[in-house]
Amino acid sequence: MGVHRLVPTRWNLRTGEVQTFPEMRMGGRGVSADGWLVGSREGQGLLASHQGMVTLPDLHDHDTVMSNYAVAISREGRLVAGGGSVGGPRAVPVVWRCR
Repeated sequence: MGVHRLVPTRWNLRTGEVQTFPEMRMGGRGVSADGWLVGSREGQGLLASHQGMVTLPDLHDHDTVMSNYAVAISREGRLVAGGGSVGGPRAVPVVWRCR
């Protein structure tokens, strides 16, 4: 039997469009009112907008998959919350402010 991996998916209920984000290894954790999706890939926080994928600024080197990760986005898409490692064994909460 094969291994199945969950793939973050955005479904536009108005248009019926379905879009998948296989590049997000930990993803689909939060969606804004405009449909922006946050997640992570190999120690990098990600923001998927309708224009494409944006890698959020790093907190620290990519020494683990939990180095930088995004889990929530504000309704208007200006704040992204998550966590990451700043060199120690524990993750700390972080907020990215988007322009």
